[in-house]
Amino acid sequence: MVVLAGVLSAALPGCGGGGAGTPSPSAPASPPPAVTPSAAAHNWEEDLTFTGDLSGRMATVVASAPNQVSECTGANSKAAGAWSSAIYGDLGGTVYGVVVVAGQYRGPGTYKDAGVSVQVTAVDHSRVWQSVAADPVTFTVNADETSGTLDATLDNLTTGKTSLRVSGTWTCR
Repeated sequence: MVVLAGVLSAALPGCGGGGAGTPSPSAPASPPPAVTPSAAAHNWEEDLTFTGDLSGRMATVVASAPNQVSECTGANSKAAGAWSSAIYGDLGGTVYGVVVVAGQYRGPGTYKDAGVSVQVTAVDHSRVWQSVAADPVTFTVNADETSGTLDATLDNLTTGKTSLRVSGTWTCR
């Protein structure tokens, strides 16, 4: 989890108006933030379906707040050599983040399995799922580099068991 957050932090500075902050280990847990549609990202249309440990559909990007800034590298990704995004949205009344990093990014296309890291996390990091080497992941970036599809199977980092699937379409425009 820390590695993925570090990669995302390095890849996203200056994009989306804020940073994907990581709370210090000594920071007290705060109550989950209220779900509010983001005025800055109101055009971001997500259609991500979650099955397994989480169940439902994420369609609403929420307003930026500490530890929940939706952003992506978009058209800057090829020069940087990695495509990264963090999308925070409402799933059943709770905010979750979906973080995707495609290393060795070559431009629009399909990236699979170990070439992509996907993480789903509660804003307070109390619940985290992440793709590991054996998990099937397909991440497609469309020609506009601000939309595509995702189909990923993730492991619960507390139990170590494969227990979450995320699939559907994403945008960051």
